[in-house]
Amino acid sequence: MEYANPSKAIRKIHLKHKDRLESLCLRIKLEGGTQIGANLSKSDEQERVYYTERGIMELCRWSRQPLANQFMDWVWDIVERYRNREMIDITTVSSALNRMMSILEKQDERLSNVESQLQDQKQIEEKPRYKKPYNPWFAKMNPKYQLLEDYFDITRGQLYKNILEEMENIYNIDTNQIQADYCYENNITSCYPLEPYEFKQKYRQMIEGIVNDNLIKYGIASEDDPITSIRHITIFDTPVSDK
Repeated sequence: MEYANPSKAIRKIHLKHKDRLESLCLRIKLEGGTQIGANLSKSDEQERVYYTERGIMELCRWSRQPLANQFMDWVWDIVERYRNREMIDITTVSSALNRMMSILEKQDERLSNVESQLQDQKQIEEKPRYKKPYNPWFAKMNPKYQLLEDYFDITRGQLYKNILEEMENIYNIDTNQIQADYCYENNITSCYPLEPYEFKQKYRQMIEGIVNDNLIKYGIASEDDPITSIRHITIFDTPVSDK
């Protein structure tokens, strides 16, 4: 309708004739929306309004723009000709209506795409985030990690980095890919270095073997030391007394 600021002008018409136009439009909430009109509230800035065919014609009816008046004159000319039974050849009218319907169908398709995108985004946001369960294996390994940290005078992060590199050297595995797969499967963007390995037995055995071997190698613990043994000491290890 050749407004300098269409969004502001249409919003003004809508507010003035809200009782008529509200039922002829569809409102879509947008995440992180941008301003679509002047002096809008925060909620208005995140909302987009789509009008039905009748709603568009009603906007033209209430507009004072010359182009809108021309459109309404054309509509009323058709109505008058129809009432006076002067519309013998409606080819032109039919063609114009078909063009209008084509435009509206494209608008409906665009609206459907917007709704689909919003629904997909909502499903992504509602997907529950992964919460790592408690794993007793970490409590078991923590004292061993501390011994290696003290011996080499390194941080826990440096120790983890060296353990992962040793896993790659010995077992020829890609630790970066294992971590990426773990994050993807659990819908997270990052994790602790050894987190992808804590709940898979074969990985736990690899890590525990590397740690135990080096505790023994550097004389930090002996092979008989309970901290490097995978065997539990029980009451049944008590020597049998001679009677």
